[in-house]
Amino acid sequence: MFQYKNKIYYIIIFLQGMVFYAPAAGLYRVERGLSVFQITLIESLSLVLMIALEIPMGFLAERIGYRKTILCCNLLFFVSKLVFWRADRFALFLLERIMLSVVGAGLSGCDSAYLFACAGPDSDRAFSRYSAVQTAGVMLAALVFTFGIGGNLEESAGLTAAAYGAAAALSFLLPEAGTPKSEKFSVVKTAKLLYSERGDTLRFLLYLAACALLTQTAQTVTVFLSQLQYRRCGIETGAMGLCYLAVQGAALSAAFSHRISARLGETAFTCTLFLLSAAACVMLTATDYAALSIFCIAVLAAASALLAPSMMTVQNRRPAAFFGRAAVLSVYSMMTDGFTAGVSVVLGRAGDAEFSRAFLLGSVFCAAGLVLYLTWKRSGGTVNPASGKFRGQN
Repeated sequence: MFQYKNKIYYIIIFLQGMVFYAPAAGLYRVERGLSVFQITLIESLSLVLMIALEIPMGFLAERIGYRKTILCCNLLFFVSKLVFWRADRFALFLLERIMLSVVGAGLSGCDSAYLFACAGPDSDRAFSRYSAVQTAGVMLAALVFTFGIGGNLEESAGLTAAAYGAAAALSFLLPEAGTPKSEKFSVVKTAKLLYSERGDTLRFLLYLAACALLTQTAQTVTVFLSQLQYRRCGIETGAMGLCYLAVQGAALSAAFSHRISARLGETAFTCTLFLLSAAACVMLTATDYAALSIFCIAVLAAASALLAPSMMTVQNRRPAAFFGRAAVLSVYSMMTDGFTAGVSVVLGRAGDAEFSRAFLLGSVFCAAGLVLYLTWKRSGGTVNPASGKFRGQN
């Protein structure tokens, strides 16, 4: 049954990875009247709203079950893509992001909790496959964008809406994994749970902040600023699909995250990701060579993708996450969003002035993330997945 659940969910994630306009997502918005600052402002407002919704959506998942929550969110996901397809001004793009805030808040703790319930002890492998399957969908979409529709932005948005419609339909086939809580897991109980281990929770904020700085920098650069860099290098819009394909191909390395981490050790593995990301941003500030630019952006995408499975595992294996998992994971996600809310808009403001400055600022964020991560480790922030202390409570 677990294997069946995984396969259905992997297909859904694959379809939701098929964002056909992704190779030119920034240009799509710019051609419809948005500035770089407006794009990142919308992104930041979306994060703020997501923060406000994280806890209530986490409690909703605990009350009605992971399956129903995922189903409702995927239906709204589909509607948001329809809005994006027809958006031609700031208000409509903002409406689309408001919908995505609801979806993001609903899925942020629920998706990993659902997959963890399906996979059990094999969660590392499941989370790695989750990231890899999503990236595979993105890669197929990039091929279609370049060779199928020739970079047609309008058509790419329509195809994306169709893919998300199929994912929403498949969501009806998902079986439940993890039963709704008979006990009402209230805000007060969650607060008491986190307060009872407040010292460890405060230390864990350092880890969340560190990961947020890297992932949000990578998100802003790969999704929005990359196309401006490609234009700087003389790359045509139609060819950006191939650039995007190369970048997402690097992100497929997420499938090997657990193996690389086991070989290098968690600390060395994570530190390497921060260092590579900072170096890539520095190189982007100075180069206008196409090959080097694509390589640096691919490094950022790979680093973020490799870090994601580790983040999921660390959060799910913390002791608090075994009591009202989706609610507690939503709290962690809310904390992460709080750290990243300003990162995107700061990078966007720098990008409006001179986008190479945004790359330099990104290197500072990645370096700061490394410092925070090492501080967390040295303060005793560890998770021992081999210990049976927190097992058997799912």
